[in-house]
Amino acid sequence: MQNTKSAVAFVAPSESAVVQLTLVPPKEGQTPEVVGNAIARQEGIQFIEGNPLHINGNAAYLGRYRMQSEANTVEVLAAFISYGENMYQVAGMTAASAYSSFARTLDGTIRGFRELTDTRILSVQPDRIRIYRAQKGETLRGIAKLQPQSRITVEELALLNRLDPDQALTAGVQVKVIRPGR
Repeated sequence: MQNTKSAVAFVAPSESAVVQLTLVPPKEGQTPEVVGNAIARQEGIQFIEGNPLHINGNAAYLGRYRMQSEANTVEVLAAFISYGENMYQVAGMTAASAYSSFARTLDGTIRGFRELTDTRILSVQPDRIRIYRAQKGETLRGIAKLQPQSRITVEELALLNRLDPDQALTAGVQVKVIRPGR
């Protein structure tokens, strides 16, 4: 799984298929069908088939497209789904030669789009940077050992602070440490 500012992508263990969730940029009067048909008209994209439908009660359009990448022909099964005030694109992609072996999985994954209600996931908090004031003679390595279960290494902490991990610090020096999220 890769989670970025603009997309969440799930990659098959074999790396031969990807499902990606993105937000469709809003435009006045857009419907899922309008977006799906606009994709079909883009240069370099071959439209195979598509139909309006509902996915878990949300208006949607499911289309199948083919396009040429640098290495091979890619088959894309994409849904454009209205949800609340937004529209989402859930696209499953694989080499055209492998599409038949992934088609059911891609379709099932796309049709699984629904509201997230799991409180464990909804309550996740990111790691945060906090400032620690060093005592005379402390080292970054020693400070790192005092921190609760950080997900970064001493070397990464040294890069963040531009300090040598074993350098003796003077009293009051501000050191950035990572407070783990939950």
